[in-house]
Amino acid sequence: MRLRQVIGVAALLVSGWLAFFADKTPSGDADLVVPTRSNATTPPARAATAQNEATSRPRAANQGPASPEAVLALTERLAAPKPDAQRPGAQGFGARSWTPPPPPEKPVAPKAPPLPFSFLGKQLQAGVWQVYLAAGEDLRLARVATVIDGQYRVESIVPPLIVFTYLPLNERQTLDIGAP
Repeated sequence: MRLRQVIGVAALLVSGWLAFFADKTPSGDADLVVPTRSNATTPPARAATAQNEATSRPRAANQGPASPEAVLALTERLAAPKPDAQRPGAQGFGARSWTPPPPPEKPVAPKAPPLPFSFLGKQLQAGVWQVYLAAGEDLRLARVATVIDGQYRVESIVPPLIVFTYLPLNERQTLDIGAP
C-alpha cells in the first residue's frame, strides 16, 4: 500500500474510535444536562412530573451541579410567521411565473353624472333661443349663461344642441334639442 492510503486508513480508524469511545458531553456549558437512558425511556407524563418536582424543590447551597438525570424545562416554541402574500418569495416552493406583473390600474377620473334634464321644447325670441327643460316634475327655462340648480351652466344654445357645463368638475355635456 502506498503511504497516502496508510494515512487515510489510520485516520479512519482514529475517527471511528473517537466516535464510539470519546466523551460526548459538551464543554463550556455547565448548566446543560444530558438525559440518561432511564429518562429517555420514561413516559412523557412521568418525566414531566419528575421535572416539575425537580424545579419546585430549591437546591441546597452545598449541593453540586444538577444531577445528570435532571431534565431541563422546555421553552415554548414561537409560532412560525405566516407568509406575507405581498412579499415576493413568500410562497416558499410555490409556482412562480416569469411574466411581468400587470401594470397598476390608473385611478379613474371622476365623471359628471348624466344630465338630469329632458327636452320639452324651444323658442326663438328676439334672436335668442330659450329651451324648456324638465327635471323630474319641475320645469326649467334655460338661456345662455343661466345656472341651473347651482350645478349646470348653459354655455350655448345652437340647435340641434344645447351645451351645459357641469360646474363641480368643469366638464361639458350636450343635450339634443332637435333642428331649428
